Amino acid sequence: MKSDSYKRFIPAVLWAILLFFLSSLPSESVPTLKIKHEDLVLHFLVYVIFGYFLGIATRPSLRTNALKGFIIAVLVGIAYGATDEFHQTFVPGRFATVSDFIADSLGAVAGLSVYTIRLRKKTLPTPAQD
Repeated sequence: MKSDSYKRFIPAVLWAILLFFLSSLPSESVPTLKIKHEDLVLHFLVYVIFGYFLGIATRPSLRTNALKGFIIAVLVGIAYGATDEFHQTFVPGRFATVSDFIADSLGAVAGLSVYTIRLRKKTLPTPAQD
């Protein structure tokens, strides 16, 4: 493993810090988009980004395989979503909901899937042209 491989974790860690900060805001401080199911949409979207960054952090190296990295990233995304919801129970006007947790989890898996698909397209050899 290269000595600078920790750098690929920086986006995920910074995004996790941002998520923690946003989850710490009282409900009246949270901006609104005025769309249907806004809370679920926002949870999903911010976790899509987190999932993508988790994909970068856990991308397979020579010592790991792609499935192992994918599973680790999914578990981290789901666990962070659960702790994020728990954290919100301590914030005035905020509360934990199962639907938010599901949106977080689905968003993390979706973002990770997008990263994985992009990585595969980039690394797969293209067929020879006739």
